Amino acid sequence: MIRILTTATLLLLTGVIFGQKYRFTPEFSFGLVAAQVDGDAIGGYDKPGLAISYGVNKLLDRKWNFNFALQFAQKGSLKRPNTQQGDYTKYGINTMYIESPFRIEYLAKPLSIFIGSSIGGLIYAREYDQNGTIDGNPEFNRIELAGFMGIKYFFNRKLFVELSAGNSLLPIRNFRDGPSWFRNNGQYNRWLLSKIGFNIRR
Repeated sequence: MIRILTTATLLLLTGVIFGQKYRFTPEFSFGLVAAQVDGDAIGGYDKPGLAISYGVNKLLDRKWNFNFALQFAQKGSLKRPNTQQGDYTKYGINTMYIESPFRIEYLAKPLSIFIGSSIGGLIYAREYDQNGTIDGNPEFNRIELAGFMGIKYFFNRKLFVELSAGNSLLPIRNFRDGPSWFRNNGQYNRWLLSKIGFNIRR
């Protein structure tokens, strides 16, 4: 995973250094994540988080663009107590990832529609309830493979906002009886992401 992230960083730096010559356009974006974990018996996108991304764009032609980025994202799930109804239980999963998302965009300005995939490395994980930290059994998987799709709106050539939805393609943690390729047999990240960003143009 370290090699993958190192390669991603080098590619992004290349985009910055040689962007003018080879027509790469760097961009920076940040926003809010609303997340849940399928398989934890809790529904709803109730876990808030942050996402910070730095990427490069390569315009393929007038209608298609390729984007590659390095991103920090917080995910997980959250159940808050409901004391008014006598429910004092609390449960949460807090995970943090360094991700390398890549996507293809169809340009219909001021909008673009995109679909993509990402590989992420887990850098932090904590599961807890009203009594404190829960020892992970089994542990969270160190690698996350995910897919996502969304829409972007351009205010001008530099400033944009985007909305996207994503889902893990493989479990982020297996159930105790092991993984299965044919049925839901583990926990999966699912999230909604809203970001604001800008293209770094001269």
